[in-house]
Amino acid sequence: LGNKSPDSRSPTPIAARDITSAVQIVAGSNHTCARLRGGRVACWGTNGRGQMGDERRERRTRSRLVPHLKGVSALGAGRNHTCAIVKGGEVRCWGDNRYGQLGDGTRNLRSRPRRVVGMKDAIAIAGGDKHTCAIRRDQTVSCWGSNDSGALGNGRRRGKTRPVAVAIVRGVVELKIQGSRTCVRTRDAEIWCWGNGKRKPYKLGEFPDVETIGIGLAHICLLSRAGTVRCSGSNYRGQIGDGTRVLRKAFVQVATLPKVDMLVTGRRFNCARTVQERMVRCWGDNAYGQLGYSGLTYATVPRLVFDEGVTE
Repeated sequence: LGNKSPDSRSPTPIAARDITSAVQIVAGSNHTCARLRGGRVACWGTNGRGQMGDERRERRTRSRLVPHLKGVSALGAGRNHTCAIVKGGEVRCWGDNRYGQLGDGTRNLRSRPRRVVGMKDAIAIAGGDKHTCAIRRDQTVSCWGSNDSGALGNGRRRGKTRPVAVAIVRGVVELKIQGSRTCVRTRDAEIWCWGNGKRKPYKLGEFPDVETIGIGLAHICLLSRAGTVRCSGSNYRGQIGDGTRVLRKAFVQVATLPKVDMLVTGRRFNCARTVQERMVRCWGDNAYGQLGYSGLTYATVPRLVFDEGVTE
C-alpha cells in the first residue's frame, strides 16, 4: 500500500507516502509502481522476485525510485514483474523471469531493468501472470513469456523469451491483459481475445460505440462513448454489476451506474469514475478490500469508494 505500514490490507483508501506527481499507476499481485511526471518510476510492495527494480530483494513498505530508469512514457505490470516503455519505443522489464516474461532472451530473475530484445517501437504495454504483450508502432501486437494457455496468441505451445508476433490481429489501438488472457480493440471497432486455452485470437465481435475495454479472469466489460458500462462472463462475485450473481453469456448493462469516463477492471472486480461527481464506484469481489469501502463483502452493483473527487 506504500504507506510505510506492515499491515497487509486496508478496506478503505489510504495515501501512498512520497507519491505526489503520479500520472499512471500499475499493480501486480503484491507490488505497485507509479509513473511520475518527468518520466521516473517509483515502486513499492513485495520484492522477492526483484519487482522493485532497485537491485535488491527486500520488501518495500514505501515507494522507492527505480534506479537507472528515465524517460518512461508507459508502464505495465504483471503478476511479479514490471515493464516500461522508454523514449523512442524501447522496453525495459524487471522482476520474475521464470517463464521468459522479461523478454531479454533468458529466464533469469532481474532485479534491475533489462532491455527487451528487438523491441524498439512499442507504444503500449501490459503484463499478465507469466507473459507480457506490447502494441507496436505499426499497430500489431507482440508477446513473450509463458504460452501454456495460449497467452502468446501465435498458435503454438512453446513459450518464448523474446517477442513473437500475434497471429491475425492488425490495427490494434488498445491492449488489456488479465492472468493468461489478452484482449485487444482495433481501429475497426473489433475486439479480439486469446489465451485461457485459446491459442489463436478469436473475434469477440464489433463494437463501434466502445471507448475502452476491461478484462478480468473470466469476464469482460466495455465502456461506451456515451458513458455506460456493460459486462459479460463470470458473475459469481457480482463482477457483472447487474445486481445478480448469474453468469451472463451476453453483455448486460451495469445497474445504477451514473455516466462514467474511466473504467478499470481487476481479476474479479471493476471500478469506474463518474463524470458529474468525479467519484469512484466499484463492484464485484471484495475479499481483500479492493472495492474501497469498510468491510469485505462483495457488491453486485456499484458502490461508492470514497468521498473525494478523483482526477486520474
